[in-house]
Amino acid sequence: SYAFYNCESLTSVTMSDSVTSIGDYAFVGCSGLENMALSNNLTEIGMYAFKNCSALSGTIVIPDGVTEIGNQTFYGCKKLEGITLGTKVTSIGDSAFYGCTALESIKLPTTLSEIKQSAFYNCTALAGNIVLPSGITLIEKYTFYNCKNITGVSIPNGVVSIGDSAFMYCNAIATLEIPDSVTTIGDSAFTADSQETQCLTSVTIGSGVTRIGQGAFANQSNLGSATFADTESVWYFYASTQVVPNYDYTGGTEIGAMSATDTAENATKLKST
Repeated sequence: SYAFYNCESLTSVTMSDSVTSIGDYAFVGCSGLENMALSNNLTEIGMYAFKNCSALSGTIVIPDGVTEIGNQTFYGCKKLEGITLGTKVTSIGDSAFYGCTALESIKLPTTLSEIKQSAFYNCTALAGNIVLPSGITLIEKYTFYNCKNITGVSIPNGVVSIGDSAFMYCNAIATLEIPDSVTTIGDSAFTADSQETQCLTSVTIGSGVTRIGQGAFANQSNLGSATFADTESVWYFYASTQVVPNYDYTGGTEIGAMSATDTAENATKLKST
């Protein structure tokens, strides 16, 4: 631990393959560190290991022996462009890549079963479709907050909860499918930034949803189509957005153009259907 703590003049590190562990806080505050080549035999990377290595750039390759990316491991590495995770990683810790604003892509291994809160908070360059592995059961709060360039997210059937603000300000997501396994969509989970273009045009909400939090789809001004598995889901959607969609109250599931002029009376009909 603390091996090279605040060594601001350190610019490059090449690890021997005899190194198997990087301790907690090992390179914290090495603000001049630009290049890092990890040992191929690495099995452990400690918490906060590269926190605020603000000059670290390029792509970091995590060896296959590593099973966990700890809390705040790459926090504030604002020039880091890519991460290749090893095939045995099962957990990404709290705020692991928080503020990695140059991070463009990451492929999540199939072994991954846990992504903690704020893991990719404010990774504004992260782009493309995020495919969550089948072992993920919780999407914790703020996980992809302000990842404004991701264009889609594949949520596996098995996820039971989407946390508060999990995808807040992810304005480039165009379509969204919530699987039947999800029971809770948290407050502001998919709230759009009203100052930027909103791309979400359609959403499908599965049959398991029992709560849609306050403002879960707030500011999604282009949301023109939504599909619900049952009328309860429609009621929860109304309670979240205060927008009652055009809806066939006799049992239809398709929603066309959203209408803010529809009344709370109709929402009550939905709830009682």
